[in-house]
Parts: sequence; C-alpha cells; structure tokens
Amino acid sequence: MAKHTFSRTLISQLEGQLRSLPKVEAKPQDLTKVESIRALANSIRTAQRNGYSLAEVAERLTASGLAISGSTLKNYLQQSRQTSRKKAVAERPLFDGSTPRENPPAQNEQ
Repeated sequence: MAKHTFSRTLISQLEGQLRSLPKVEAKPQDLTKVESIRALANSIRTAQRNGYSLAEVAERLTASGLAISGSTLKNYLQQSRQTSRKKAVAERPLFDGSTPRENPPAQNEQ
C-alpha cells in the first residue's frame, strides 16, 4: 500500500484556508408543539385575561397553522406552569443565600 505524504507548504495553505472560513449562521431550529406552546404561554395567558377561552385560542392557533385542541392546549399550559414553578423553587435562595442546587440536602447518616 502506498504511503501518502503531504508537504508542509500544502498543510500551511490548507490551515490558512480553514482559518479564513466565515462562520456559518445558525439555522433556525423548529419547535415541537409542546415547545411552541411554552414559547407562546405568556401571550396565551394574556389572551385569557382579555376574555378568550382556551378553545377560542386553540381555534386561532389551528387556523394559523399550529393545529391543537383546547384540551391539549390546557394540558400543555399546565405542564408549562409546573416546569416554571419547579425552576423557580430550585432557584429560590435559601436562608443562607445559596440555592438548593448549590447546597444539596444532607444525607441521613446512620
């Protein structure tokens, strides 16, 4: 089998070409239905405060291309609230100023 060798000049040229490549712009990432509802949760809650039912909001979302039923929308919003609450509790400072993540509970010693 033939041994492949490459000149240092070639390697130097290739290195320069690779270093001068422009950054690739990140492509927009598509969201799942759950992620979409989480992203829209504040706007949906505002619509509810303005008198719209979840069924009406679901109809508008469906008409705009995000097909969802009122019951599924309600379920996703409840999940969103639970996730937000868990995150808030985990980040809430303790009496000593640390957070639960920084100061895990001590294990029972026997």
